[in-house]
Amino acid sequence: MGCSWTGYNYTDNCNFLTSALTVITQNGKDAGVFTTPYIWNEFFGSACNSIGSAGFDLWYAHYLQTGHVNSTLSFSDFVSFGGWSEPSMKQTGGNITVTLCNNPLWHAYLDLAWHP
Repeated sequence: MGCSWTGYNYTDNCNFLTSALTVITQNGKDAGVFTTPYIWNEFFGSACNSIGSAGFDLWYAHYLQTGHVNSTLSFSDFVSFGGWSEPSMKQTGGNITVTLCNNPLWHAYLDLAWHP
């Protein structure tokens, strides 16, 4: 159903993502996931805890708030999900719009600030 995760159930979404990540690594490329706990839960729920435990890297988003100076340039705010007990990178900000599937109604924000 196009580019929609919502047209499928948690298990179907997990199977698709697992297959995609596996094919990428079988072809000699590194693969990982960029998401937030909220988004992960919306599309995968607890049906997909194998991704993190399979060794795929996690790049999670938790944005710095404007005008606040705090310890967010650490992983101290990370909460386990998707089988990950720790992330590889953290997104802290950014705002470039990227159109997906050649459809102006489907877009994502590509974020420029990150912390390894």
